[in-house]
Amino acid sequence: TYNPLYYTRISWILMKADKSLGMEYNERTRLLFEKQLENWDADFIDKTAFYPGSAAFSHTVIYALRGLYECAIILNHKEALQKFNASLHELLNIVVQNNGLPGQFYNSKYSTSYTCSTGNLQFSLLLLKCNDILEERIINDLLALLLKPVLKSQRKYFFNKGAIPSSLPVYKNYQRFRYTNWTQKFFIDVLLSLLSPDRKD
Repeated sequence: TYNPLYYTRISWILMKADKSLGMEYNERTRLLFEKQLENWDADFIDKTAFYPGSAAFSHTVIYALRGLYECAIILNHKEALQKFNASLHELLNIVVQNNGLPGQFYNSKYSTSYTCSTGNLQFSLLLLKCNDILEERIINDLLALLLKPVLKSQRKYFFNKGAIPSSLPVYKNYQRFRYTNWTQKFFIDVLLSLLSPDRKD
């Protein structure tokens, strides 16, 4: 019965598939997104956890936010864009106040004891798409803040050379002592987007 808000990313991919194949948007996908949008309120962060009542990682929070943004753009959905803007600025305030993106959130509180590097990378990707919402100077400052700890953590020698740990420090809560493939995937996506600002994906 639990439908976390990061399922907005599924709605986005379904819509993107329809668009790529030159098909009409599936009405069931649109209805799915509308239901997700109804559930998106001031407590949206708590609804992005893997399980109800558990902490949400920045990874899942940004998953949800990216899905909301992409669906809003595809559908030219004004209400979705408004909710995205409000949620984006809520997160940006937290980032500025704490000099970084907290690794996890729980019951409207958050932990700054560690960084979820996957979430930092995803947020960086999302910010690179927000040049019509935020000033370039602000985006660049935020990118430096989000990417600096991730780049410093990249393994330079021996085991897993070149890899990014999923948590910083590596022993913290998100994928403890792991170098997950999706963390590396988002790292590559950020590099490609920085090298090719016009890239669409």
